[in-house]
Amino acid sequence: MSNLMSGNPLIMDSTTANWAANLLPGNQALAVFKIIWQGPGTAADTFTIVDLDGQVLIPGEASTYTIGSSVSMDFQKPVLLSKQNGWHLSQISSGKIYIYY
Repeated sequence: MSNLMSGNPLIMDSTTANWAANLLPGNQALAVFKIIWQGPGTAADTFTIVDLDGQVLIPGEASTYTIGSSVSMDFQKPVLLSKQNGWHLSQISSGKIYIYY
């Protein structure tokens, strides 16, 4: 599968090199209130959303309890992902992430 970037949620299973490679339909900022990571394969699996400077904006790490299931991350204060901060999925070991905004 490839990333599906035209709806809500965004569905990502492949890394992107930079914001432009996200292939979003517009330049709008996204106020992310939830991420679901579907199907991490092992307890050591991770995903990382970073900004253009490589600073981690949203990290995810699987545990022995989440292998093959779903990991849900809810943000009381939404995380802003924007063209200006240059966000992209720099790393994902397995599964798919669903980004709700």
